[in-house]
Amino acid sequence: MSLARIALIAGSAAFLAGCVHSSSETVRAMPADLMKNCKIAAITVKDVPANTSPEFRTKIETELRQTLDKCATGTEPLDLEVTVTDFKGNNAAKAIFLGDSNNIKGQARLRRAGGGDVVADFDISRSVGAGGIAGALVMSNAEEKTASGFATEICERAFVQSTNGRKRKTAQQ
Repeated sequence: MSLARIALIAGSAAFLAGCVHSSSETVRAMPADLMKNCKIAAITVKDVPANTSPEFRTKIETELRQTLDKCATGTEPLDLEVTVTDFKGNNAAKAIFLGDSNNIKGQARLRRAGGGDVVADFDISRSVGAGGIAGALVMSNAEEKTASGFATEICERAFVQSTNGRKRKTAQQ
């Protein structure tokens, strides 16, 4: 293989490099009966980091509603309380030349509707990293994409059961 061809392949790989990383933790797992039979009645975003835009709270509430309406389709109402403790959007120039990431961290608590007992609690941490021009494009609109990732992480943690180390969706999904 010629040196030019190797350089072209390496350059193409760098152009498209990226990954999603989650180091979220389940503090209190959702009971199996609720996992299969709940819906999200109310969503409260209690706090967001100061370095987010004034629209971020609305963006994350919208993403949470849209995502959770797809994965929590039962009849028993639960309330979701979210606190976003950390947000970091990527730097496009850094992403193109060195790689960078969008990061979001926070907490999600599910309660019985109307301020009842906490039935599930999750520490959410999600990062999407990429490099090159395509990576910078993929990571653009950091607030929307991290909000979407945060919502997806809640669905995966709360409404996906683990079987033999593999995740499987509940019958409701």
